[in-house]
Amino acid sequence: MSAEYDVLQLRILLWFLNSPPEECNVTALSKGLNREKYQISRMMQQLEKEGLVNREDPRHPYLTPEGKAKGEYYKERMDLTVSHLVYEGVDLEHARTDAYYWALYNSDETMQVIRAMDEKCRVKTYFRDREKFSGAELAKEIQSGIWQLQFIINREYGKAGRTVSMSNKAFEHPCVMAVVDGVGTVQLHSVPIRAFSPLSNSLLEGKAKNVKYFQDGMFHQAEFGSDVVVIPLEAFSFYSNGKGNNQVIYGSLMLKFQASVGKVHMPESKAILTLVL
Repeated sequence: MSAEYDVLQLRILLWFLNSPPEECNVTALSKGLNREKYQISRMMQQLEKEGLVNREDPRHPYLTPEGKAKGEYYKERMDLTVSHLVYEGVDLEHARTDAYYWALYNSDETMQVIRAMDEKCRVKTYFRDREKFSGAELAKEIQSGIWQLQFIINREYGKAGRTVSMSNKAFEHPCVMAVVDGVGTVQLHSVPIRAFSPLSNSLLEGKAKNVKYFQDGMFHQAEFGSDVVVIPLEAFSFYSNGKGNNQVIYGSLMLKFQASVGKVHMPESKAILTLVL
């Protein structure tokens, strides 16, 4: 089937979903969708064969439960796509036209990425007038889910040109922010780190361990299991800078690390973990 055929079928399903029963007939569809009656009639026959439309009474066809479910599935994808494209600067008319193709042919994985982007935009809008807010507030506002976030770990007191901490290489990028029913955690997956030691004249390898995070005036031991460090999202302070498409939300938290190779390689030191939403 051609793309034009698929789009017309989708438009008819959405028409049924969004219109009153008296407007769900060949004449109204032909006028509303700017298509010849024979085109609408043929498509209605095909939809009936596919079990999506009931035409026992040709003058009053209606969506079957399967047709309604399919229409709602694509409506959500359409609405999401239009919102995303308009936010990215596409004019509404072209966004609506292109949304048919995105809704029809984008994979579920691609649509999930767009959903995540759309949710981040919504959260940014919610906090746009807040210069600072807590991780607990973010967890209560953002939808439950798994979020991939870029991060960087900087030294507490870095010199010019040497601000990034060695511990930045000790974790897989990006990290994960997991939120369930208003409670969030940040999860850092530990990976091997390697560095040359002039003291032993050899290449040392190890992993970050004994990770602590600073909250309420003191350091707390982070949960550490199966190479994953888990830190409560509520321990982070978040900041909102900029406006519109230039708005950036980032979270910050002081950490304390020690490497598994001992103090010769990477002694316990403080660093600043920064997440970017």
